[in-house]
Amino acid sequence: MIITWVNHASFFLETRGVRLITDPWIEGTAFNNGWKLLSPSRFSYDDFRTVSHIWFSHEHPDHFAPPTLKHIPSEVRRDITVLYQRTKDKKVLEFCRSLGFKTVEELNPNQWCELASGVSVLVNPYVGGDSWMCLKSEGKTVLNINDCAVETTLDAGAIKRKVGDVDILLTQFSYANWVGNKEDTAFRRAVAREKLDRIVMQSRVFQPRMIVPMGSYVWFCHTENSYMNDAINRVQDVYRFIGDNTQAVPVVLYPGDTWNVESVHESLSSLQKYSVDYGKIPAADLIESQRVDLSELIVASTEFVHRLGHSNNSLMLSLLLRPARIYLTDYRRTVDLSLPEGLKEVAGDYDSCDVALSSESLLYCLKFQWGGDTLHVNGRFQKPKNGRWARFRRYFSIASLNNRGERCSPAYVLRRVGSRLVRRFFLLFQNVSDRLRGFKTSRAMGLL
Repeated sequence: MIITWVNHASFFLETRGVRLITDPWIEGTAFNNGWKLLSPSRFSYDDFRTVSHIWFSHEHPDHFAPPTLKHIPSEVRRDITVLYQRTKDKKVLEFCRSLGFKTVEELNPNQWCELASGVSVLVNPYVGGDSWMCLKSEGKTVLNINDCAVETTLDAGAIKRKVGDVDILLTQFSYANWVGNKEDTAFRRAVAREKLDRIVMQSRVFQPRMIVPMGSYVWFCHTENSYMNDAINRVQDVYRFIGDNTQAVPVVLYPGDTWNVESVHESLSSLQKYSVDYGKIPAADLIESQRVDLSELIVASTEFVHRLGHSNNSLMLSLLLRPARIYLTDYRRTVDLSLPEGLKEVAGDYDSCDVALSSESLLYCLKFQWGGDTLHVNGRFQKPKNGRWARFRRYFSIASLNNRGERCSPAYVLRRVGSRLVRRFFLLFQNVSDRLRGFKTSRAMGLL
């Protein structure tokens, strides 16, 4: 089994005639000009001629990147099979079919799929539209949990029971969304540390022989979010942390690196290259926003609230949505977003608003059902101290729900509340169990 690193969350795995690439994002920005790749890719569009399968973990553009797919030569696409989780909306599958890929396979949860003799994959959906993949071949088990927020032993244990022993674990190593306002550096450091602690927990449950940090080889590249680069986990520190705090061997791969998993990979060269790339971030050119005319924003808001009303239960919308106050940073003016009016200008200062962002970012939220999710990931906003962020976020959470082929209804809300209560019960049970286990251990050691 040979793994070639492509970039960020993408690698190319070759085993027993299967040549699988995961989440290819080759170049350009993602999340409305919010992210850039830390390092240049060496895998080219022509290299897709060697690919037999593509797997996308989820719809986010740093994993499912339409510009990358469109640049693959059309005659090459005809020889590649796409693998994706089962979803209600089918958008990813339909888009890939429109590009003329050989086969587009929707994989059922909890059901192993044989890609070739002796090569099986299991793809399971996770919270928020993510999914993880486990591949078994040549006596090896590779688990790619990617962006899945496997935060507790309860979460990890549920996966472990499905996949069994793990040889290689690939997991995210730094934060990848809005983490505080400009002044909240200490908060970002705490969140970054939590990502490392999460890797330790995952290692304890999965007990992999090797851990490959992935999914965080990006930087915040816009004038509105570049401050968040101040506390990102750099892979050099992650490498040392894994070595010091887990039983697994850390493996760091740079774009273009090839690794036979039977051998020991020397990560030093890769770490040195990444160190050079991190050093370029402060001097890198930042992207700036383009001001959007207010009349265009108003038209977009009218269309946005019309879509919400058409796609969801009107009673639930009236119960859940209250006017959201928005400070437009490039106009230094305040507007309210409400149903059924859309946007209207009002009197109000920065501190009283629920969110502060540029007109360009607000337009993106209004035009696309996934716009609110994009904003949360790219972090191109601030939360004023006296505002209520949830009032703004709720509009776009419902739009995101619609984007996944669902609608906000009483039945949906009841299901969500029920699932959260069940999860909280199990987390409470797990916490009590952990405390009791710690008590028994301390007693046995004569500490109590």
